[in-house]
Amino acid sequence: EQVLGFRLPGELAGLDGMSDKRYANNLVALERTSICELSYDDLEESCRSLRGLIHQLMRLASKEITTDQKMLLLLGKCTAEEKLAAFLLSLSTRYKLRGLSSTNYSLPMSRRDIGNYLGLTIETVSRLFTRYQEEGVLKVSRREITITDLPRLKGKVEGYQEHAFTSAS
Repeated sequence: EQVLGFRLPGELAGLDGMSDKRYANNLVALERTSICELSYDDLEESCRSLRGLIHQLMRLASKEITTDQKMLLLLGKCTAEEKLAAFLLSLSTRYKLRGLSSTNYSLPMSRRDIGNYLGLTIETVSRLFTRYQEEGVLKVSRREITITDLPRLKGKVEGYQEHAFTSAS
């Protein structure tokens, strides 16, 4: 099993199935979830009748490709510390875009899932959370995260850009 990403409320999933109407991956809900399913045929019909929808979908698909490329770069070139910092900053930005707190949020995923996603061991993820707490960058209480020093967390990711690791929405 390989974790390929984490979706937040309001984010699209399933764009990968548009090319051949089949999905190469599974989605697993980590907490209580509501979804709105739209068949490909309904989506096509909506694109014909709603002016601009196809352009919005193309923008979202393009953004998803760009985000995936940046994630591959992160996984291939960054240190463990940079990977975790970029992941936490990505969540921060994505929550902020949804009108939620960017500095205090819950992680619905386990440390093991985070490690799987970032190519790190669970021990490394736990050790980094501890280090970030000791440095005063984060407060961690089980799955609750409070970013106490956002500039220092951003400083842990070379060339950090707020939009770099946000997924399509």
